Amino acid sequence: MPDYAQLAIEAKAKMKAAELQQAARLKLDADLRGYFEQLHAALSAEIDKANEELRRQDVPTFSGIAVTSGAGAEVNSGQLPERTGEPTLGIKYGENRFCYVLLRTEPPELEAKLTGDVETAPDARSDDSWTHLTWFFQGRDTGLLVNRINYIPGVDKSPSITDIAETIVAGMIRGYFD
Repeated sequence: MPDYAQLAIEAKAKMKAAELQQAARLKLDADLRGYFEQLHAALSAEIDKANEELRRQDVPTFSGIAVTSGAGAEVNSGQLPERTGEPTLGIKYGENRFCYVLLRTEPPELEAKLTGDVETAPDARSDDSWTHLTWFFQGRDTGLLVNRINYIPGVDKSPSITDIAETIVAGMIRGYFD
């Protein structure tokens, strides 16, 4: 005969585990959205700094950042990727250089992709790392830990939001990611 008391205890444990997993997922989603908002602010500040110098040198400037839900909206004639529901920043530099910065929630990662008038990396990389960067997130009780793909623990440091904004803006001006 089945031990219903034991089965009830197991069912309750599974239910509690599912509730905890859902709560952790909701917290991670909220942390990711907050991080993305902070990155938007950091990119705006970095673009303002870059534009000041670019204007002084009389070279093309950034024309701002468009924010979408990732539904493929046009941003200054640059097509954003169609990923419904995922926040996307569209950035335009000069006449024909675009970058989209996409927050993916599953798996949690941040992607930056250069399109349009891009340069060839001077080290002649054969992969797309010169036009495409990805950072991955790990949720922690103390917040998010962010690392770039190809991160080497103990050698590379986890980049700050400012580091990521600087990497994206400099890469857009240069025409490739370093």
